[in-house]
Amino acid sequence: RSEDSITVTLQLDEPGTAYCRAYPSADPGSVDLNITDVADAAGGPFSFELPSDSAMKQYSAFAYRNFEITVTGLSREVLYFVYCAAEDDEAEDGCLQRDPSDDPYCSSNEANPLLVEADGRYTLDLTPPTITILDATSQSQESVTISVNIN
Repeated sequence: RSEDSITVTLQLDEPGTAYCRAYPSADPGSVDLNITDVADAAGGPFSFELPSDSAMKQYSAFAYRNFEITVTGLSREVLYFVYCAAEDDEAEDGCLQRDPSDDPYCSSNEANPLLVEADGRYTLDLTPPTITILDATSQSQESVTISVNIN
């Protein structure tokens, strides 16, 4: 892990792609936050694609298993609110499996973005402190007074 990233652990129940984005506020400023807002994160997209492993294209042995998305490019020691959203791969694979008379319009189904943690999450500060000795004075044979600056 690093000081400028947050890693989120998710699961999908079917083949598709999940996206995450970190905002410095619980309210990202968009009244209608959607999957495109999350996928278009600066420096991103920060995503994970869960592939289908079946000829029927609607199942995956990897469904309901943990995977991670790491959102990078963040500032250290800042409180971020991470939103994640996902879309299935119906437009890519599922439409070919359906009878066109069922639904002539075929596209991927998109989930609304969800706030991962209501309280947010702080990025780390892994930088060790720097101690600078400013002055050292011997007060007696058994004691020393040291003035330091800790950064």
